[in-house]
Amino acid sequence: MKSTPLHIKLDQKQEKLKSELDMQDDVVFKQVFIPGYEVSGLFVFVNGTMDYPAFNEIVLDLSAAKVESRHTVSIEMLVISKICSVREQDVETYGKAKEHIFDGKTLLFIDGLANGYVLNLKKEKIRTLSEPSTERVVRGPKLGFIESLQENIGLIRQYSNHPNLIVKQQKLGTLEKREVALIYYEGKASDPLLKEVNNRINGVKTTDLQDSGMLEELIEDTSFSPFPQIQNTERPDKVLAALQEGRDRQKKFWDYPTMGRSLRM
Repeated sequence: MKSTPLHIKLDQKQEKLKSELDMQDDVVFKQVFIPGYEVSGLFVFVNGTMDYPAFNEIVLDLSAAKVESRHTVSIEMLVISKICSVREQDVETYGKAKEHIFDGKTLLFIDGLANGYVLNLKKEKIRTLSEPSTERVVRGPKLGFIESLQENIGLIRQYSNHPNLIVKQQKLGTLEKREVALIYYEGKASDPLLKEVNNRINGVKTTDLQDSGMLEELIEDTSFSPFPQIQNTERPDKVLAALQEGRDRQKKFWDYPTMGRSLRM
């Protein structure tokens, strides 16, 4: 299945995908009819991961599409115009389609078109930004880290717009992919230590990282560790203060759980 190209006909696509996903009861197949073109489309996604208001808006746009008599637009161009804000890439094989589905993406197939479209309609399950529950302050910032890595990085960027603040991201885990960010000031962080940290991270072999504590255990060496002190914090101001100090420090943040973990040198 990995290298099998997608069928052109929609019913063949649906039959093939269903045969491969017959044990997955949470995978949804939803058809939409585009009356102006007399063509059907098929959305495939995992139930519960969808931003349904955004999804319904696309379905309504496609269902109401009409053919303009003066300027005829192909069905391909019409669909692309309706999904351009959430379209990430195209998919050509059933293997890749299956990967995207279980990555929380929505796939759209159109009858008569071989390739499918990968749509990012994922619904982020995060809390709103609020004061850190474990580190309340009388003065200063009232916002703390949450479950979203990108939101946490955005908070740090709000405190510092310096061009030397570097953010390097990658995914870890062979089964469940978790985003990890290495954040440091170029010129302040020691190059040998950065290399050591990257080597430790790249050497992590695990199926899933449930939380930042698990990664901490995997990258630490009990006999000798370049990370003698682990500092937990929910506060972005503490992170920036540590990054700006004269001592070399590296910062890591995970999207599980809400904490940032500071590796102090």
